[in-house]
Amino acid sequence: MSPLDNHPTHRDFFLPDLCNAQALLLLVVLAELLALLVSALQRGLLPFDWNFFSLASLFCLLVFLSTAALLCPLRHWFATLPLIAASSLIYGSVLLLVGGYTLGGQWLLGLGTVQGPRFDHNTLLLNLVVAALVAGIGLRYLYLSWQLRLRQQSEISARVEALQSRIRPHFLFNSLNTIASLIDEDSRKAERAVEDLAALFRANLQDGAAISHWRQERELCERYLRIEAARLGGRLRISWACDELDDNTPVLSLSLQPLVENAISHGIQQLPEGGEIQISARQRNGRCQIGVRNPLPEGADRHQGNHLACDNLRHRLQALYGDEGKLKLQQNGGHFEVTLEFPVSRAGESD
Repeated sequence: MSPLDNHPTHRDFFLPDLCNAQALLLLVVLAELLALLVSALQRGLLPFDWNFFSLASLFCLLVFLSTAALLCPLRHWFATLPLIAASSLIYGSVLLLVGGYTLGGQWLLGLGTVQGPRFDHNTLLLNLVVAALVAGIGLRYLYLSWQLRLRQQSEISARVEALQSRIRPHFLFNSLNTIASLIDEDSRKAERAVEDLAALFRANLQDGAAISHWRQERELCERYLRIEAARLGGRLRISWACDELDDNTPVLSLSLQPLVENAISHGIQQLPEGGEIQISARQRNGRCQIGVRNPLPEGADRHQGNHLACDNLRHRLQALYGDEGKLKLQQNGGHFEVTLEFPVSRAGESD
């Protein structure tokens, strides 16, 4: 099916929102540039005809701003129409405005003359041709930009799903090993671990959403920690410092558990006496920060061991947030710390 056959929605439509200040400023700049170009072509640059430029500037501003005032409240309605019908109506609206302002301007300018109002059909035709070219190029640009944005969103979704599919088998493999080690030692703990694992995967596999909420991520991690605590016993200690982050804050899905799993595999598990994993989460200036800190065995290298989780998280952050998503790895003395940072607003939009 061709993209032209699709019915766009009001949340995803090729015509941008013309009501905001940034769009209006851009329209004013484009109107002035067009007026300057028309003046240069009609009257030349030297000497510059400021009177003609003033009239051309006024005309262009009226057309551009009136177009924004007309299309802005009708954008949601246009989005419910087939794409060809919506494009035709928008294109026709621009031409009608240009024709109306041209005739109205000629009538006003003729009021103060002896001959009275006169209509110049050549000027009307020229203005309509210029408007048809400018509007056509503008609408084509907006449509191609919209198609590119849809393609990029589709590619990002595919990348995120592929990366998540790599994380889940990795987690399953380690969890099953934990359960297997418990079967002979304590069948009741093994049974509870199986129930936790089933509940955990039921929550994870219900949908492939790239964004979840902090409450869900914490519950997911707590289920995993119960499985590991059954195996490691008193060697595993957890410290939570997450009161500054609201439960409903949107966060990257399946982000905390892999970091805690790395902390256990390459930190706590390697220490005969075990250690404490410190988990922190907070929101500062519209950005969410999630950190996991764990002790390391003496002489350990931070690049040692399996860093699949960190690599996947880094790729997912880049796919969803671009340069605004960061994954920081830091080793201080005998501790290793991983910090996730991303904008909360962008997380909410991706949901």
